[in-house]
Amino acid sequence: MKRKIRKRTLFKHFVLLGIFAIAAFALADTIMVNRFFVPHTFSYGDLSTRYIETEGTEDLPTLFFLHGASVRAATYRDGLKMLAEKYHVVAPDIPIPDGEIWDLLDYAKYFNQLLIEKDLRDIILIGHSFGGGISANLANITDRVEYLILVDAVGVDIPEYSKEKNIEKAVGKLTGRMKRNSAITMVAMKDYIWNILNNITSLDDVNNIIFESLHKNYDYSNISAPTTILWGGNENEDLIDEVIAFSLQKSIPGSELFFVGGGHDWPLYEYEKFVSMVDDILDDYPGGL
Repeated sequence: MKRKIRKRTLFKHFVLLGIFAIAAFALADTIMVNRFFVPHTFSYGDLSTRYIETEGTEDLPTLFFLHGASVRAATYRDGLKMLAEKYHVVAPDIPIPDGEIWDLLDYAKYFNQLLIEKDLRDIILIGHSFGGGISANLANITDRVEYLILVDAVGVDIPEYSKEKNIEKAVGKLTGRMKRNSAITMVAMKDYIWNILNNITSLDDVNNIIFESLHKNYDYSNISAPTTILWGGNENEDLIDEVIAFSLQKSIPGSELFFVGGGHDWPLYEYEKFVSMVDDILDDYPGGL
């Protein structure tokens, strides 16, 4: 009996130590990010969120970046720091509405207010995964977008997706990536896991928001900005099927689709490749930026 109690006590101490280590990693990461980017708060209605920005670069073209689910803008700091050499970077966190189930269009309307408040025009809009779906909807409702880049984006109906399998599938895929790539392991420790712990009471809302967003087809007929879709995932190993890429391309007038390899999360750990591709796309843009 005493041995069982000791084992339970040791396990509790181990869990607490793990949570403390993850929190310490997240805090240190935030301090590092704030040395390069300036944090701000944006509020609209009853919902507030944090965004990071490079200041003193307002004369450069504005690059507005929306991150994937379960992480934050700062997760992409390495790539964003490189992009900040050529662009005025603005990158908000995607907030969780309290007691409301938003879809991609709701989020697009929210972030459009941020564009209006900061009077951001002729922006380069880039979104990854869930943030890509928001970006596509945002480009459809505003004329403030000069160029749209979607990276392994959601945004069309995914019939086989279910709430019950969402967490199981995501954790399984993440575990597989962690085994293959140490960079993903660090991201998972500092951001995925910390965000789950930090929003433990909102996990059901998050799951419902993702479910609601992935079970809709959206209207992209008003997107006038040139659009490039970059796709790293494939149907054999990743969260978002390649069929989604082709459906997205078909839905967005005049969009171009490129398969780049690397898996669904490639912008996180192949950030130099990501930045290089963004530069190449924008350098080749005939309209100039």
